[in-house]
Formats: sequence, C-alpha cells, structure tokens
Amino acid sequence: MRRIAILVCDTPAPPVAAAGGGDYAALFERLLRAAAPTAAFAVAAGSKHGANDGGWVDALVAYVSALDLARTRVVGVCFGHQIVAKAFGARVSSGIRGAGKRAGSEWCLTEAGKQFFQCADKDSAVVDCPPGFSVLMATDLCPIQALLKEDQILTIQSHPEFTEPMVREIVKLRRDNGVFDANFSEEVISLLDKNHGVDNFWFSKQIVRFLGLD
Repeated sequence: MRRIAILVCDTPAPPVAAAGGGDYAALFERLLRAAAPTAAFAVAAGSKHGANDGGWVDALVAYVSALDLARTRVVGVCFGHQIVAKAFGARVSSGIRGAGKRAGSEWCLTEAGKQFFQCADKDSAVVDCPPGFSVLMATDLCPIQALLKEDQILTIQSHPEFTEPMVREIVKLRRDNGVFDANFSEEVISLLDKNHGVDNFWFSKQIVRFLGLD
C-alpha cells in the first residue's frame, strides 16, 4: 500500500479550522480519501508564511530540492506551490496587487494543462516558470496558477482542501481584519450563495491520479 506524506507548515485560524472540521492534516486526508478511500495517508500542508521569509522556510526549500533528487513525487499547495517554484529557481514576489483579492477569476488551462487534467488567497505569487516545468493553469492576476514537472511534481496556488464553510469563515475574518473590503467580501459570498461552491473534489481526483492511487 502506497503511503503519502505532505509537510505541515502551519495551522488555519481556529474559526476556520472549526468550520472545516480540523487542521491541514485532517483537511488533506479527507480531501484525498474521498477520491482514494483505501489509500494510506500521512498528510499535512499549508502556511500563512511566505516563500521569502528565510529561516526554516529556506530549509524547506532545500528539502524539496532533495525530494526531487530522490525521485519522490511531490504535490505543492499554495505556500507549497511557491516553495517548489523557488526550489527550482523561479522568483516568488510578495505584495502582488490583487493576487489574493479577486472573486470568481476564470481559470485558463494551457495546452499542457488540458493534457494533464483531461478536460487563491495569498498576496504573493510565482512570477516565472522554473526550468523543466510546464504551466498548467493561469488567471489574469496569477499567471502561474499550477505547475507540472513530468510525473514528479504537481503544484497549485489555490486551496483545494478548503470547504465552502471554510471559505465563508475566511472571508468573514479577513473582512473583520480589514484585509478584504466590503465589496469584495460580498462578491465572494454572493458567488457561494449562487451555488458556485468550491470544486475541491475534482482537484482531489487529479492529485490522486497524479500520485498513482486511482
């Protein structure tokens, strides 16, 4: 039986964790088990920190590089997406205008993305594609939304592990803290109220397929 280890780098705010039914480890186990109920998991992920924070983050960048040398398959989500990109020489910039403040952005699949998939809430973003990777998806504010390196590394800027109640709680917290303005907050809630929901199960199936668990 194949086992999965995903690195824990932080915990959600308590109200967000309560809305989602657990920390990042529990969220990812639930996300992936829905698509692969018989797999064994050692799961973790996510962080409010940035890829340029230094200290332990630099050690994590080096560790990710070592995983690739060992031919270990890696999935990076949000912070992890940025860590992977930095590990392979791409720039990650903070303070990207609007990078985490756009509701309903349309995701555009590249040709590589269409082939792979068969068919965001940070204010920092990967700004160029690292050597050896293909860009799978893009938005107008985040041109490198997802990356693929052959059959070894898959990353995404967004949070497929977040449930709709968690998104609602995050919007409330960030509105109350002045991170999101009233108009943006209302736009996100309106999209959720119109049953747009979150498409986390679809992406969980892509992760499971990438890891060879389907």
